[in-house]
Amino acid sequence: MVVIIVSGLPGAGKEEFVKVMVENDFAVIRMGDIVREHVMGLGLQMNDVSIGGHANSEREKLGKDIWAVRTIEGLPDGDVVIDGCRSRYELEYFEKNLDNIITVGVEASREIRFKRLSQRGRGDDPKTFDDFVKREERELGWGLKEAMDNAQIKLNNDGGLEEFRQLTMSTLSAIRDRGPKAL
Repeated sequence: MVVIIVSGLPGAGKEEFVKVMVENDFAVIRMGDIVREHVMGLGLQMNDVSIGGHANSEREKLGKDIWAVRTIEGLPDGDVVIDGCRSRYELEYFEKNLDNIITVGVEASREIRFKRLSQRGRGDDPKTFDDFVKREERELGWGLKEAMDNAQIKLNNDGGLEEFRQLTMSTLSAIRDRGPKAL
């Protein structure tokens, strides 16, 4: 069993990374889905302010690693990719409680990320550049930069989709060839 923990700012390409992993028989757990399910269960509005605000308040009340705790409660058997690690606290929790983990940071320029989010059409995507910057600053405030800086593997996604998919496939091949301990 290999567990890949992926971090990245909104719009960096984490979802594309995950798609390649799923195509290669990895199960996926999206930390953002866990947060959104929690918000829905409370009957809150499904927008960036409600979702991000709730994620933040849960961190303040229950600990900065609460979403990591909730994530591994439902971890399936076999190879898994956990999408959306947002802080070094979550990363540390995964490192203490899971074996054979590999951490991946997906990076892309601010301009490219904003363009992608503007075109994605998800309900919690920012509508303006100002909203985008506020979301980015909130997530960086959780410690996302530290999680990305400490990733074992860093993937740049400023190029095209096919280029990134090929980069992801070669990364997966290296992981399978060498295993988590060799990275």
